[in-house]
Amino acid sequence: MNEDRKLKLTALLLALLLWFYVSGPGWPFPGLVETDPGRTVVSISLEMVNLPDNLELNALPEKVRVGLIAPEYPEEEIGELLSAYLDFEHVVPGVYWLPVVLDHPQEWEIDFISPRSIQVDVWEGNQ
Repeated sequence: MNEDRKLKLTALLLALLLWFYVSGPGWPFPGLVETDPGRTVVSISLEMVNLPDNLELNALPEKVRVGLIAPEYPEEEIGELLSAYLDFEHVVPGVYWLPVVLDHPQEWEIDFISPRSIQVDVWEGNQ
């Protein structure tokens, strides 16, 4: 019985460690900017562009996480120089996977975007 409890405790510990690893950097505090030498992870607002007034859509995430390799900047400056958006220019009613588009200084290298694309359900609304 004692050996069984040790195995269960070990399995639980390994599961927790795997969970923290898979959750990625900054999981316990997703709003924080994390910096490693040359690498920054930041959570920024997701905007919508070219959305016609007659279309409505499902709820979307308000923020995306972006990992970038760039010179060190204060958090406020990163938010001013980096923007994320979904482009609805050619969208008609239907279901789409739209990529998250980033505008950023040319010298910055994007390490990752999470999520990279977002499922959007679009329909005609009341005018």
